[in-house]
Amino acid sequence: MIESRHESTASSSARPGAVRPNLRSLTFTDLLHWVDERGFEPYRASQVAGWLYNRPLTPVAGMHNLPLPLREALEADFDAAVPVAVQTDVSRDGTKKLLVALGDGERIETVLIPREERVTLCISTQVGCGLGCRFCATARLGLRRNLEAGEMIAQVLLAREAARPALLTNYVFMGMGEPLANMDRLLRALEIMTARWGLGISPRRITVSTVG
Repeated sequence: MIESRHESTASSSARPGAVRPNLRSLTFTDLLHWVDERGFEPYRASQVAGWLYNRPLTPVAGMHNLPLPLREALEADFDAAVPVAVQTDVSRDGTKKLLVALGDGERIETVLIPREERVTLCISTQVGCGLGCRFCATARLGLRRNLEAGEMIAQVLLAREAARPALLTNYVFMGMGEPLANMDRLLRALEIMTARWGLGISPRRITVSTVG
């Protein structure tokens, strides 16, 4: 498992004037810290993690087994926006390209590529890209911003639903953006993807692609 060396994302939510952290960027340790800080029972961390990582994308208001005060606290402390696939294009070979609208109105692409018994997901790590590679259409956009770890996780959850009845088998960080130019958030996303409390994906099924 990848060891997180980040400052607790949950703790930053308590600082006055701080930008609210992305809800789906939280590790289980973050959730434990937050529920304790907020005065909720420790088992609530497992319940929240279950909604974030083991179910389809769900607004906080729809997390029906959480008490109202807990849901209100989540929405107050975190950016809980739910990314939405606003368009799906399907190629002749079955490739699906999802146009995903983020909470701030920016849009990214997430691509599912079926090949024989595999379905590979290409995950974006940035809105646009600042490297200017001539072979890449994304370079024309320039770098608009880095994606949060939770926005990478949301792509996986959206793609799982789009792939049904097939299952995703492989995951490649090679969508929009240069993954290593967004290293801290990439590592956090990888931690959530591979953790038992997270998406539970084998690290052997994940590839990080870089232009070097």
